[in-house]
Amino acid sequence: MECESAFFEGEFARVKVKNGELRIPVEHLSEKTFNQMANGDKNEQAATETQIKTEQPKTSLTPSNLEIKGEETSVVPTLNPETAATATFTTPPDWKMISYKELKLDLPDPDPNIKVVEDTITLSGKPNSGLEGDKVVVHYRIAMQTDGKSPGPRAGQLLFYAPYINDTTGAKGRETQAYTDLMGFTVFSFRIKTNLNQLSDPSKVYWLPEAGWYELVFEAADKIRRKHNLKESKMFMWGNSSGSGMAQRLAMKFPDKISAVALMGGSGYAPVEKASGLPWLVMNTLAASEQYDNMKLQAELKKSGDTVIYARTPQWRETRGSGNFYHSAGSLAISLAQSYFWSLYQGIKPDGSLLPAKSWPLMARGESPFDLYQVPQDIQVPDSTETEQWFRLPSPAMAFFWVQRPQPMKTEKMVLANGRSIPLILAQPRVAGPAPKGLVITTTEFNLQQYPSMANDLSHWAEEGFVALALRAPKATLMKGRETLPWKELLDWIKSRKELAALPIYLACMEGQRLPVEGWNEPVLKGQLKAVMVSEIDGDESIAKNKEKLEKYSLGVPVLAAVHVADEAKFKKENNDDKKKKSGDKLEERISQRFQNMMNPPTIYAVPSSIKSSEARQTYSIKRGAEFFQQMR
Repeated sequence: MECESAFFEGEFARVKVKNGELRIPVEHLSEKTFNQMANGDKNEQAATETQIKTEQPKTSLTPSNLEIKGEETSVVPTLNPETAATATFTTPPDWKMISYKELKLDLPDPDPNIKVVEDTITLSGKPNSGLEGDKVVVHYRIAMQTDGKSPGPRAGQLLFYAPYINDTTGAKGRETQAYTDLMGFTVFSFRIKTNLNQLSDPSKVYWLPEAGWYELVFEAADKIRRKHNLKESKMFMWGNSSGSGMAQRLAMKFPDKISAVALMGGSGYAPVEKASGLPWLVMNTLAASEQYDNMKLQAELKKSGDTVIYARTPQWRETRGSGNFYHSAGSLAISLAQSYFWSLYQGIKPDGSLLPAKSWPLMARGESPFDLYQVPQDIQVPDSTETEQWFRLPSPAMAFFWVQRPQPMKTEKMVLANGRSIPLILAQPRVAGPAPKGLVITTTEFNLQQYPSMANDLSHWAEEGFVALALRAPKATLMKGRETLPWKELLDWIKSRKELAALPIYLACMEGQRLPVEGWNEPVLKGQLKAVMVSEIDGDESIAKNKEKLEKYSLGVPVLAAVHVADEAKFKKENNDDKKKKSGDKLEERISQRFQNMMNPPTIYAVPSSIKSSEARQTYSIKRGAEFFQQMR
């Protein structure tokens, strides 16, 4: 495919073509194209030890023939050049800009007079598939008065949780508990048995109407209301993964029975043929395969006239290393949904209808730059473009979480002394909030296979409040057969950036990566680094080998070293020569003893042997590293 230029943009490559732009997931690039982009300008000369200065630095990365694996049209949203162009909206004088410091988190506290009761009801109707047993058993949670007889004051607000495939958590999962425990709503869900080998048959796909589950949602709601003498009102609808397809279709088909919808990580939505009149919160995780489906849905909903808020949120870090990592809702997505529904509930009018979206008090512009405004009623949402997205927000509580969304990763370029330019990938903390805690330079290998892992490392550091940076060690830094980062140019580049110059600098040598520092450039780093994290040292190697590695990392600054021991019982036995030590001593104390006679003894932490995957160990190490770097400020 012919293109004018291409550059990295987080988990995507943004490609400029004659008719507009494409966003292509990095994993869909060929290795040849990836290396061409990562190595810099295609016409550059091979770098040598002689540093040649030039007044004309190279400009864009321009692979003339982009190689893509698979069918590009199925994975790439095409951007119309008219909408992709930067558009500036001038805010009216009566719009008041709001600082994140002014945002109040006004979610409710647990009510001591309320007791949460879990119960079940049995329905008379039956679906066409997915039934466990002979009848449909509905699991629900309701907030009751402590006498156990009367429902709580907000129990009449029902929320249906449309589950993901074979979800058994239902009304008491991490996605739903707060609605009853804190807000006092009544939450119900189904446990649906799904055979993944039968999804070609619509009657076997529970999120489609042919499966027969739709009517059962309303039968369950009616039966719960009758059982607890609750006043009839419109329901909230909360869909997760495949359940989002169910929630979206239900809302489009029965808008008179539903008041608001939140969707997380859905795909294969029904086309939006007309406005539902409902407010929507549509979310997906960063780098999710279903991102395009959700972007398309929010565009269709906006076009129909519905109010929609769209957000990309971090993954659930605890699932990193599993097959569902890019699809798992993190805590921010759950908090956004909770604050969304709570805000809407507070605006319910006496007749049971919601406060119309045109009366919502806040207008947000994000991704970046991020602005939040307090606006008068009846103000139309400004037209959004690819570079400038506008959304109404119903309350400061939701804005409190909205500003915690991550900024998109971006590509910068650093020009070396010989005129060659190399790309740097930057991940920055949330769109608004306190100043970054520091700048973390990572050493994750910058190649096609490692790119997803690198992007995850960077975004995780950003979630912890740091600016994170990765770059590829170029051939220009090959000195006597040793490859390292171009430290002098990198430090000069950092100092030239106003937003980075004052930040403390930390070095994170991630798992399996060697230190990109050699003796000849150590003087360049002297006094520049605050601390170093090494992830990870093989605890099963000899003490001498471990010490040799760590001596290289010291650089005269505090060092945090992650030691991974595959067999903890064997390690403790082999390192129990000191009779004074008790058998119950912590593994970290045992390991630390091995390094006490070093010039600069490191701070040691042990990576639990129960964490098997390297991706999961990375997550554990970054959390420990963030705590250590914060202490070293």
